[in-house]
Amino acid sequence: MSGCLDRLLPPDTSTKLGLLAIENYDTENSHKFSVRVERDGNIVHRSSHSVNETSLPHISGLVLECPWEFVEGEYTVSARVDNEEWLNQPLAAPFDTVPDCVITVIRYGSLRSEGIESPPFAIEVEEDCHVIAENDGGCQAYRSANETND
Repeated sequence: MSGCLDRLLPPDTSTKLGLLAIENYDTENSHKFSVRVERDGNIVHRSSHSVNETSLPHISGLVLECPWEFVEGEYTVSARVDNEEWLNQPLAAPFDTVPDCVITVIRYGSLRSEGIESPPFAIEVEEDCHVIAENDGGCQAYRSANETND
């Protein structure tokens, strides 16, 4: 009986946002990024950041601190570059089974790798919270929880 009811229930779309980064792949211009984080329909973070042009081989960017708290919820990250149109990304959308924790990268500029060209502006969501320990920034609560579990 519970198997039938499970199919009627909406899928769980809750996760935790462990890291949010911005990367500017444009090698000619710096850009202003506006960022908004929503959890359960409420804005929990809003900021603007100027990111210099990239000087290869190093990509210009930054990792945001975690003022939105490391708590579970339905997250949407929205961004725009140079006051253009907003791009919205529900963080559960890319997954069949939503992970406990995700990282999100806002990327501007073209990435060319092995003949594959990415969109010029994208919000990418990955199930890679373990990389938080390798980067500055991100949610301190995630770092603390994983330091005690090591």
